[in-house]
Amino acid sequence: MIKKHRLLKQQIKYSKLDIKKINMEQELGLYPKSFSLPIGLQFELTSKCNLFCKHCYNVSGENDKKDSMDIDKWKKLVDDIIKSGGIFQCIISGGEPLLMGDSLYDIMNPLHEDGTAFILITNGMLVNNDTIKKLKKYNFYWVQVSIDDVLAEAHDDFREHIGSWEKAINAAFLFAGAGFPLRIAHSTTPKNLERLPDMIDLAYKLGASSIVCGSIMPSGRANENSNIYSHTDEYFNKLYSTIEICQAKYSGRMEVLINSDLVVDMEMKQHTPNSAAVIRPNGNVRMDCTMPFTIGNVLEDSIVNIWQEVGINSWNSELANDYIKSLDEFSNHPTHTNHIDLDIKLYEEKK
Repeated sequence: MIKKHRLLKQQIKYSKLDIKKINMEQELGLYPKSFSLPIGLQFELTSKCNLFCKHCYNVSGENDKKDSMDIDKWKKLVDDIIKSGGIFQCIISGGEPLLMGDSLYDIMNPLHEDGTAFILITNGMLVNNDTIKKLKKYNFYWVQVSIDDVLAEAHDDFREHIGSWEKAINAAFLFAGAGFPLRIAHSTTPKNLERLPDMIDLAYKLGASSIVCGSIMPSGRANENSNIYSHTDEYFNKLYSTIEICQAKYSGRMEVLINSDLVVDMEMKQHTPNSAAVIRPNGNVRMDCTMPFTIGNVLEDSIVNIWQEVGINSWNSELANDYIKSLDEFSNHPTHTNHIDLDIKLYEEKK
């Protein structure tokens, strides 16, 4: 049986080959050495959520949170982005983005008219026929619905809401039936790992074009629920071997994906041009979901200035390098807990 450590070394080896290829293409002028503006952004439109999931990486659904970015501020941001040249991809997430109601479409419409394609991440609770009709006009890379078990009671317990499994299943059916590229996101835990083959079968039956599986990120609310993740070789061996078997089973019919290892992912980002960022409900611009660094705030500065002054080289900053070097093989940091401790203002490094 392949040990996790050996598998990770293989993944790093492959990523270094990808890096070498990109570097060669840069020297030939076939691939840019930097992006003067982000080509993709993730909008965490709200911290509000109608579920209270045990693994939530950004601790959505807390009642005492107040979002600084209201609809008018999001619309102004979108207008600024378009005037600056626009973006190719926009990930719509939260919290639960469909809680925005029709305001969601006021944010998406200008981007759509400018040629932007979307990824929508939803728990499915508010998806109905009317939602499908309104979303149908947009171009999607995929629409992602989270389903965490084949057993309704297990999913509902994980999401801390009775009936949430049924809602997610219905949403998946509606999206697939309407021709959306459906991706199922599945959080794998020690409790549901034995049912992973059945979960992948379920995704196929729902009409998914892909399912992404993987262990839970050590971030946010997951840190309060240590029983939902494992660091044992036995767990990872079982996870990887199951994924490999199911990839062969569904080859050519449905993609069976696994979440990329965070350390490997960060190494890739350090050696390739930065092209994306995350904008949070408080206006903070993060490097991504996994790194606790903000490169600015759109309520205080323009996205263009934030990107060009800090964002372009953020993955190679001293603070980011020191943080990545301090991570253990499971992406845990010895002194900082992502989305629990305060974010680190990377732009202060410039002062």
